[in-house]
Amino acid sequence: MIKAVNLGGWLVTEGWMKPSLFDNIPNKDFLDGAQLQLKSVTIGKYLAAELGGGTIIVANRTSASGWETFPLWRINESSFHIRVFNKQFLGLDSTGINLVATSTDSEKSGIFEIIRKSDDPSRVRIKAPNGLFLQAKTEILVTADSKGDGQWGNDDPSVFEMSIAQRFQGEFQVTNGHGPLKAPQIMKDHWKTFIVEEDFKFIAKSGLNAVRIPVGWWTASDPSPPKPFVGGSLQYLDKAFVWAKKYKLKVILDLHAAPGSQNGWEHSATRDGFIEWGLTEENIQKTVRVIEFFTARYTKNPSLYAVELINEPRASGVPLSILSKYYDADFLDGAQLQLKAVTIGKYLAAELGGGTIIVANRTSASGWETFPLWRINETSFHIRVFNKQFLGLDSTGINLVAISTDSEKSGIFEILRKSDDPSRVRIKAPNGLFLQAKTENLVTADSKGDGQWGNDDPSVFEMSIAQRFQGEFQVTNGHGPLKAPQILKDHWKTFIVEEDFKFIAKSGLNAVRIPVGWWTASDPSPPKPFVGGSLQYLDKAFVWAKKYKLKVILDLHAAPGSQNGWEHSATRDGFIEWGLTEENIQKTVRVIEFFTARYTKNPSLYAVELINEPRASGVPLSILSKYYDASYKAVRKHAPNAFVILATRIGGDAKELFPLAKGMQKVVVDVHYYNLFSDIFNDMTVEQNINFIKTNRSNELQDITTSDGPLTFVGEWVAEWQVRGASKEDFQRFSKAQLDVFGRASFGWAYWSLKNVNDHWSMEWMIKNGYINL
Repeated sequence: MIKAVNLGGWLVTEGWMKPSLFDNIPNKDFLDGAQLQLKSVTIGKYLAAELGGGTIIVANRTSASGWETFPLWRINESSFHIRVFNKQFLGLDSTGINLVATSTDSEKSGIFEIIRKSDDPSRVRIKAPNGLFLQAKTEILVTADSKGDGQWGNDDPSVFEMSIAQRFQGEFQVTNGHGPLKAPQIMKDHWKTFIVEEDFKFIAKSGLNAVRIPVGWWTASDPSPPKPFVGGSLQYLDKAFVWAKKYKLKVILDLHAAPGSQNGWEHSATRDGFIEWGLTEENIQKTVRVIEFFTARYTKNPSLYAVELINEPRASGVPLSILSKYYDADFLDGAQLQLKAVTIGKYLAAELGGGTIIVANRTSASGWETFPLWRINETSFHIRVFNKQFLGLDSTGINLVAISTDSEKSGIFEILRKSDDPSRVRIKAPNGLFLQAKTENLVTADSKGDGQWGNDDPSVFEMSIAQRFQGEFQVTNGHGPLKAPQILKDHWKTFIVEEDFKFIAKSGLNAVRIPVGWWTASDPSPPKPFVGGSLQYLDKAFVWAKKYKLKVILDLHAAPGSQNGWEHSATRDGFIEWGLTEENIQKTVRVIEFFTARYTKNPSLYAVELINEPRASGVPLSILSKYYDASYKAVRKHAPNAFVILATRIGGDAKELFPLAKGMQKVVVDVHYYNLFSDIFNDMTVEQNINFIKTNRSNELQDITTSDGPLTFVGEWVAEWQVRGASKEDFQRFSKAQLDVFGRASFGWAYWSLKNVNDHWSMEWMIKNGYINL
């Protein structure tokens, strides 16, 4: 068990831990990120970035909040770039006089100088890039055309009352505040004295067995990190590992500050409080390189015990999908590895798909040559094959086989990546030795794995990943039982809130379709790796729906075992294992009954969708029909007036459920229509996509909408396509075509989804930006 202490405030500055680091910084009120609020003394109202930025600056606010707050980017003690809420910078318009915030380029926006009244530093004038001073002429006109030579009185429109809403004292502030001449020596003195060898000796003597060392991303660029950070911290991190080894302490290396800041707090070295980590693929990969640098540097030191990939990412600024992508998504559950022996130049394969030996004789990779992972931790796995057996060793304890369907009996494999080329791997078998491809027909676990990673080493494999999954199983098992509960709680708490239900209702929608997972019915203690807590947010959803008079369609999106092998059904590894046993079917029926019984008294419960998108290739119609019949009865037992929705099989006939539906009351069939996910859409033009909706989709929907059959529901659609360079008007026409056609469905339609980082997949974004008109 780890008993550790954090070495906080050492290699990543936190001002509250050592305020003296900020002593002697001139004008230290005005460090980077200081958030100014400015009230015009003549008008008596605050300056504001209209709409949060992107247009003019006004002086008409009676109180100050986000739009009325201006973070500083410090150039020197009196000169700054000044940012606004939406991340543009203050500048002057084309007249060179009117104050605006339209550019996200700080250099183009120009430099502002803040001058404080000598006997009252809360009174300021601000000199604009044109050399003149800002003045609030009217509530809607702030200009840079004052000489600023008045007496600082309340009749001077160039004078502003300044307050500072927030200050930051982190690594960015201390280094940029002291500047390039003083900061290197100040930081060196701090690193040299704040934590020393005697501290490690004390830690060990006190009964602790580990230290957690917060580090910043810039240390990986030592000795010449990007400005304003200064070089030299790496040698003290090196010393820490030497001391840890000497006193037999484990080291948890913690990336406390990621590039761009993952939480907007000073201890993540934010410049101005904005969260800008993870906004681009390059930023994510830059962070991965930092992790790889530290890991490679200290991997041979026996004290390296754990690497924490990032500290305290904040849910409000870091989407779960982005965080999951960064958290070594390469090796999450279900990652499908393909392994080529470098000596033979051929792929490993499960002969016959599994049930016998592993060979190394395939010139290309497909199903039998693909190995899905079951993750135990970040380097240890059970490894599955095409026919669902697991890799293991035969009775000799040496030859690699795939015979058992019991993961525990097959044993654990460890995957080790080459530090400077992560596509090269060695695989340690349960016997502690490494796999090697001795011949095309003989793969054994009897290598020491101590070679130089060259092409003559049979224990080295070239790894590629054919498919990855990023669903509920991956995010919970990937984060693990210590972190996943808080991460998911933060996500549930912030991703959908009451204001969203209010927005939905005001926008003219009358219902929400809520996808749920089977494990929520076991809340608060669902089977691992799923975590408890989601049920209370589903309860909140029903409360909000009732308040805003919205109907709820409760959709079992993820059934036990996965009904389609896709990440949104919480598959572990891509196999479809729902419905294989009677117990599995009955377990799913009990889930439906739980949800129906729980919410039957809430007037918003409008419909229960028994399962989402079962895939025909893995779910026989006979099994699905058996389940639908049992679950229909379970719903009727508690909710006689709720609609019951039967999802059509993906890849099946849309009318194949009609015979079953004839014996049911208030029953609906659900179809999903996307102009995506098929090659036929790849080269379609705007007009061809719209015509496809008006003809093909219209005909498909008409064919299943009958007077004596079940009601029809287009349960998922989106105004997204493969067209590149489409205009806003194109999207408006595409969305209108779908609304017109899908509006003929006798039960209705539902857009996928309310929120998404991809704009056109977000109905909220589409409505707010005028791409969809309801």
